[in-house]
Amino acid sequence: MPKKKIENTQPIPTQEPPLTFPDGVAPTEINQEFEPPAESLGEPKKKRKLGRWILLGFLIVIVAVALSAGLAYSSGISARRAAESQVRLTKAAEHFQYGLQMLDQKKYDLATVQFTYVVQLDPNFPGVMEKLTEAQMKAIESRQPTAAPTSMVTATPDTRGVEELFNNAQENIRNQEWKQAFQDLESLRNADINYRMVEADGMYYIVLRNLGIQQIFGSTDKGVSGGQLEEGIYSLYLASKFAPIDKDAVTAREWAKRYINASSNWGINWQNVIDQFQVIYQAYPYMSDFNGKTAFARYAMALAYLGDHLFAKGDFCTAVARYEDANAVFQQFNRTPPDDIGDLMQKIAEASNKCNAPAPTKKPTQQEVTQEPTAEQTPETPTETPTETPTP
Repeated sequence: MPKKKIENTQPIPTQEPPLTFPDGVAPTEINQEFEPPAESLGEPKKKRKLGRWILLGFLIVIVAVALSAGLAYSSGISARRAAESQVRLTKAAEHFQYGLQMLDQKKYDLATVQFTYVVQLDPNFPGVMEKLTEAQMKAIESRQPTAAPTSMVTATPDTRGVEELFNNAQENIRNQEWKQAFQDLESLRNADINYRMVEADGMYYIVLRNLGIQQIFGSTDKGVSGGQLEEGIYSLYLASKFAPIDKDAVTAREWAKRYINASSNWGINWQNVIDQFQVIYQAYPYMSDFNGKTAFARYAMALAYLGDHLFAKGDFCTAVARYEDANAVFQQFNRTPPDDIGDLMQKIAEASNKCNAPAPTKKPTQQEVTQEPTAEQTPETPTETPTETPTP
């Protein structure tokens, strides 16, 4: 086909108006100004990757800080527990020695208090249970009067039927006769351990819980004075074997422990005894121990004994304050100080006189009397003025 015909068959391009450029600007410069750089197409992806790495780095730092803080906290807790354990062990050893001293001096009640406190600090302390049992047995023997030997008498077994024992225990529970109810339940278990076991266990819990509180605080309605602190703690311990004890029972147990702890320093650290019995006497002033000494009496006696100690050291003014505090507590409860305390008013007057007495005049020492005068203090010897001798 002829070349002219082929060219005539192709479409005719649309004629666009020619581009105009400002004066002095080349076409190439215009293209460079408006053409985007090739590398800008991949920039968003790079920024996203960089942000992810930064976020990951922050997460790694946070996790590392949390782990290090957790390890430091755990290490601190372990160190604190180890330190507390060491303090308890040291304190237990100290009071164990006090108990041995009281045992040697035949002060079995005080030895019992010391060994009981050691058990509270560390139940596994070597030899403490044996010494506690020994002190308790000797304390019981010392309270029993010596009697002439008698023929052996066999105890009469309880021959009542299990149904009667069960009913009697229920009746004593209704009447709040806790000690008798406990004896009925013990007889019931000895007669038939399987008789109405679930109900008997529930009765055991009620009896032991209330018996423990009564042994600690007493009961004015039933004429029970209390003061059986160790027995009460043990009864509440047995009750907890049947079911968790309630708030009132826990309170009674903790105050009994506090009383025993305060008594353990009796005669050893009077200020410590005062600090602890002050709290007890403010909460339960009539709480007592096996000797019948109430908390307020213990507190007042400790104040007086501290006053005696200060008086002996020559701290008369502080002794006056302690004597006055002790006298105020005895007067508050309308009680007379025991004989071993003595007349507090007389002690107050004597200590006050010594406190208000003028300080003694200091006598000069022998050195001060015979001290030679210094050069500044030496008087100058007057020089005699020569006179003319008259001629005869």
